[in-house]
Amino acid sequence: IDGLFTISAKLVDAETGESIRSSDFDADNGLSDLLKNGLRKVAYELTDKGLPSNNDKNLSIDFYPKTDDEIDEYLSKNLGSKITFIPYEYPPEPIEQITPIYPQNLIKAGLEGSTVVGAFIDYKGKVKETIILKSSSYREFDNAAMESIQRVSFKPAKHKGEDVGVWIHIPINFKLD
Repeated sequence: IDGLFTISAKLVDAETGESIRSSDFDADNGLSDLLKNGLRKVAYELTDKGLPSNNDKNLSIDFYPKTDDEIDEYLSKNLGSKITFIPYEYPPEPIEQITPIYPQNLIKAGLEGSTVVGAFIDYKGKVKETIILKSSSYREFDNAAMESIQRVSFKPAKHKGEDVGVWIHIPINFKLD
């Protein structure tokens, strides 16, 4: 409207439909302001991150851990805190199927569950770290889910034609037939 462009976005829990957070941006300076500044601001607010400073290479979208030392440093600084988003055009793809081993005691008890695992897949396609993002409420399911992901090799993520290390979320479902 009269040179004003607006972005209004919400982050919603896909399972419950609950609104987690929202962000708005009004661009008085036209569409280029909206695309250059608005999208970036909204994305950082939806991921609950402050906008990065030029000195914070772990939150900079230009930082890609490319060596084993950089990956170890990145993981030691970021594990246990919020997982840093690293952009990519093509996500990592498992080379073989992720097949969790259903815990026998939970089969006998007739229990089912779902776990969401965060995994850092490095630029070589190796799983360097896993973390439970959403627990099934059963430690055995959560452990089996992480172990199944750690056994798999991946085709690494790609950004601008280069292999890069990134965090991904992998849901693992335990369902009795």
